[in-house]
Amino acid sequence: MARYSLVIGGALVLSGCSAAPGEEATGEVQLALVSECNADSFPSRSVASACTAAARGSIAVDAAAPTSGSAGPRLLPGQTYGLRLVESPTGSFVGRFRYRVGGANRGQRHAVYVGTPSVPLSIHSSQSLAGAEAVECRRYLSDATKNALVGGACADLNAGLLTAPLTDDSYDIDIGPTPSRWVRFYIEPEDRSVPTQSTSGFCGAPSTELCEAGATPSPVTAASPASLQPPSIQAETVYGVRLVKTWDDHLEGALVFVPPSTGDYALSLGTPYFPVRIREEGKAEPVGTHCAALVPDGADCGAFKSRRLVQLTAGTRYRVELSGTGDVSWVRLAFSRLAPPAATLPVTAGLSLWLRSDQGVEVTNGHVDAWRDSSDAHRDAVPPTMEAKPRLIDRGIAERPTLRFDGDDMLSFMQLQADEFTVFWVAKSDWADAGDYDTQSVLGASTPDTSGFGYAGTDRFDQLAGSSYVGSVLVPRLITITKSGDQGWVEQAGSNGTFDFTGPGTFTQVGRQQQFVGSSFRGDLSEIVIYGRALSPSERLAVNRYLLERYAITAN
Repeated sequence: MARYSLVIGGALVLSGCSAAPGEEATGEVQLALVSECNADSFPSRSVASACTAAARGSIAVDAAAPTSGSAGPRLLPGQTYGLRLVESPTGSFVGRFRYRVGGANRGQRHAVYVGTPSVPLSIHSSQSLAGAEAVECRRYLSDATKNALVGGACADLNAGLLTAPLTDDSYDIDIGPTPSRWVRFYIEPEDRSVPTQSTSGFCGAPSTELCEAGATPSPVTAASPASLQPPSIQAETVYGVRLVKTWDDHLEGALVFVPPSTGDYALSLGTPYFPVRIREEGKAEPVGTHCAALVPDGADCGAFKSRRLVQLTAGTRYRVELSGTGDVSWVRLAFSRLAPPAATLPVTAGLSLWLRSDQGVEVTNGHVDAWRDSSDAHRDAVPPTMEAKPRLIDRGIAERPTLRFDGDDMLSFMQLQADEFTVFWVAKSDWADAGDYDTQSVLGASTPDTSGFGYAGTDRFDQLAGSSYVGSVLVPRLITITKSGDQGWVEQAGSNGTFDFTGPGTFTQVGRQQQFVGSSFRGDLSEIVIYGRALSPSERLAVNRYLLERYAITAN
């Protein structure tokens, strides 16, 4: 009697026994179907990273035959590959590859994206002959799904798979059998904040002094991630960190950073898309990243290419774990302390409207008669009718006074028109009763492309031309909208989506779209700031930090 098994792409497993001639067949057949991922299982940031990498082109890699005994060529996170499979005796194509997890990514779930939606794909630990299938679910990514997640086309990647936490050092990736010789492939940790090219520049740029110091970094050799005593590094110093080789020639390393004071720190890196994890010594979970982005092209800082913001506690030992990409054996690195948030609005040039719920609100019996403009433009917001008055809540967002809109309220102010602009607001939506509309407009804004800015569903920013994922709006959120030239973008703690805006923006009201009776805002609104110009990345960062601190909003 012979046992048999059939694995199809990690999605279907068939096993049983076959009888020899003259024997009665015994045994059992077991079917285990990998489930379909939910549409919202793939974060828009993760899909955007994959699509951005795929658009830059792919690296051709030749597969090893699964039966050859070879480990297969190594694949790295954050890279798009064109995998060339080998022909099997049956005429179909198969291939084996090796994925080295690395210390910075160990224990994390991973997202995998492929260009061929139905290609069989299986992931197993290379350190266990009977390792369980790591792929937990997969989903076909339709054009509509990708457009909803990233706000644009992504023709190169058409299916997504999610794995269980990858806890071993390396995994074998088996692909096929498939009639296609080539497969486009991308993998990255699901929760890794991979920097993506962003016009927003939310993370800002290093200081001129740090950029200049980057030309002559101080050399330091990292320790193995398993080391108990990695070398220490200091704030405000640029290091050239040399990584060390592991037993399988993988490059990685560990450092220790002890911040001299509590607050926000920027980690600037000379290599974009570089895998790095910061965690408190003795803890497995990484420190939350406020944002991660490429250094804006206009920053004129050749020493550093990417930047991320983290909040650290004075005197605490943090391990900085690095995992090399490709042949990168060293990386330029610097921690720098950001100045504390401003006590008041840090940017006033071009300020055209400033409505804050703890100042200038006039009420009668708890209902708002006027919301006075704190800028010099005097665009006071008033209800057009007695029925349109929002209420003032004494203890709302961050235990501060907050205006509460019930879906029928709105406030109008003197027209504000600008060819370029930057808008900030702090709000929390109540989506329990959106009425007959699938959007809620926080700010009535008229351009040829939109009649309002607000929310579409419980986790998306909305304007008439499209929407972008910003995280749950059922909790307090800081939203930033900028129009520069004919392009606009929305930011929420580093996540961003872009839109095309033509012509000037015209603003006249709060809580409702300009061209429609419905789509009114329902929820709490604490502050709106509008500038009649496009703020620079450093200016937006300063205002963002002021508002995040003021309303105790975690930007992760």
